[in-house]
Amino acid sequence: MRGAMEGGHGSGEMSRAGATDRLLDRWKRITVTECSPGRLAFAASLDDDAHQMELELLVEESTGRVLSARGQMPRVPYHDRCRAALPVLDRLVGHHIGPGSTKEVFRLVGGPGGCTHVAELVIDAFRAYVPSIGAKAIRQWRDELTRDGCPADLLERKVQENVEAMGRAILPDTCVVYATNKVPASGAVDSSPVSGSGTGR
Repeated sequence: MRGAMEGGHGSGEMSRAGATDRLLDRWKRITVTECSPGRLAFAASLDDDAHQMELELLVEESTGRVLSARGQMPRVPYHDRCRAALPVLDRLVGHHIGPGSTKEVFRLVGGPGGCTHVAELVIDAFRAYVPSIGAKAIRQWRDELTRDGCPADLLERKVQENVEAMGRAILPDTCVVYATNKVPASGAVDSSPVSGSGTGR
């Protein structure tokens, strides 16, 4: 990687850049907790030299439906003009996390009446939905398989198969793992059915 960067176009400018030339540090953090049975609380934050934004989403675990959405902007470059975008978060209530969410979020909370950073932070939070319910399901599957006496060498394979099937059911065709048709290394799509695949919403 280092050799490729040094040999590429503009490598001279990159090699001359030092620590004092830093222009931006941006950090994002997403935390998901089970705040009550069947409900997940998403806390999403963005922090950089110009922005500090915090969002809170309450989501129905079984459906991915947004129950509430709120946010605050302790630090933004245009102060009240930026904060005027916060009320658009109400538009997320009733939205279901799933295929097409990225486009829909930008339509609901981005654009001239919203904020690109808020939209991107919501999308980052939404992307934590499947891993979160997956983490909970993995614990349950491991416990059940262990109680049933499943051999250790078989347990993890069964858990992974269940995770992939769940992912295809919730977010079909959003990545190579959740593809409803097998995608071989050549890139051509195999039309044969995938064992254990589910149907999306």
